[in-house]
Amino acid sequence: MVWFLSIWLVFNTFLIMLNGYLRGRLKAWIDAFLGAIALLVIILFFVLFNWKFGIFSIIGMFLVGALLKPIAGYAAERIMKRRI
Repeated sequence: MVWFLSIWLVFNTFLIMLNGYLRGRLKAWIDAFLGAIALLVIILFFVLFNWKFGIFSIIGMFLVGALLKPIAGYAAERIMKRRI
């Protein structure tokens, strides 16, 4: 269960970073939806496990976001080139 929530949090963080580079009128709605999912996963870490996993998930989300930001930028660039 820990691995499933961790993978889901990493994937969600990547989608948040990717949406930061993309354009569109639904960008704010997508950010709100992905942020709510991230908050739900972090709350699940606190509820299902202990407070240490919850704190680790918050810190891990920031670290993973910093690591995935260049990859998300490259992916967004590739997506935007294909749309033209």
